[in-house]
Amino acid sequence: MLHDLGHGPFGHALDKYIGFVDPGDPKPSPDKYYTVSYIESFLGPTLEQKEVGLNGAEIAAILRRERRNRLPATDALIADIVDSPLDADRMDYLIRDAHMTGLSMGFTNTMALIDRMRPYFNGRQFLLTYDVSAVPYIEHFLYARDAMFINCYEKPRKLVAERIFTKVVSSVLEDASLQISKDDLIALTDEQIMFLLSKIGSGSPVRTKLAQGLILNLDYELVHEVPVSSSDASELLTRWNEDALQDSEGDPKQTYILTPSHWEELIAAKSVGKEQHWQVAVVVPSHELYQAQLSATNILIEDGKGGFRGEPFFKLSSVMKEVLHHLMVQRRKVRVFCSSDLSPQQRNAIKRAATEILGR
Repeated sequence: MLHDLGHGPFGHALDKYIGFVDPGDPKPSPDKYYTVSYIESFLGPTLEQKEVGLNGAEIAAILRRERRNRLPATDALIADIVDSPLDADRMDYLIRDAHMTGLSMGFTNTMALIDRMRPYFNGRQFLLTYDVSAVPYIEHFLYARDAMFINCYEKPRKLVAERIFTKVVSSVLEDASLQISKDDLIALTDEQIMFLLSKIGSGSPVRTKLAQGLILNLDYELVHEVPVSSSDASELLTRWNEDALQDSEGDPKQTYILTPSHWEELIAAKSVGKEQHWQVAVVVPSHELYQAQLSATNILIEDGKGGFRGEPFFKLSSVMKEVLHHLMVQRRKVRVFCSSDLSPQQRNAIKRAATEILGR
């Protein structure tokens, strides 16, 4: 019930910025961080009232993924159900989003998966595993998840709207005169942050134009996209991909925040003029596409000695691992957009500049 508590305005729209703007304290999953923070800072006393009867500290501990190996036996199982590669949230949002968007590829047989859930005691904790008969259902689930990312969550129009939103919010946070922190902004509702953005344009023409474009639903047109693994990718893009592949060893602020902004200025300078960089938007692949390994659940199988053991799903389904890896590589694209109110000649100039800087 508390899963969405830590989501910022418009869900995951600000994840790249909020997650990596502070290089000394990166938060690859800011929603999970803020969920625990809100429980500890605000909701604890309410949860512990007699009428509710819950322990805020215990709930926060269950939601702290990095400390899961310290949890008591049954709490570890609850934690897996709440947050793991094949958890209740993923089962819920795929079906719900498929229904709301009409994209049938997101429908999965969740009851078959739930029926095949198996608590497995490893000698210290109960862990969530699945019966071996669940393998084909898990294969369908994992493919459906990637299909929904390709056809829904990573649709160009959604990506560019999130990019414009991020640019406005970053401008607000970096303006010392406004004295607004990221913790303040992340706690706002969708309506509150849109109202705020509509009122703070004065003193910054670029912020005013971006905020107005977002509020008035100004269309941005996709003019160029480049797979980062393309043999024709530029040296700049190849270096960016190498930095992204370093994951925790790299500089995520440079990779996911500073470099896209720099590319926007470069493309604008070579086409419509640097002062119009706000009309160019560059969207880079998500950090999640560069996690070191594909992750999935464990399968409970007999060990031949009258007992059981957990085996990684991909050990039993190597073909699906190859399929998902291929889809992940295909999803790694850099996309360049420009404001649709530019002339055809300006849009073509932006496309040429983007091709020169990023490759094809």
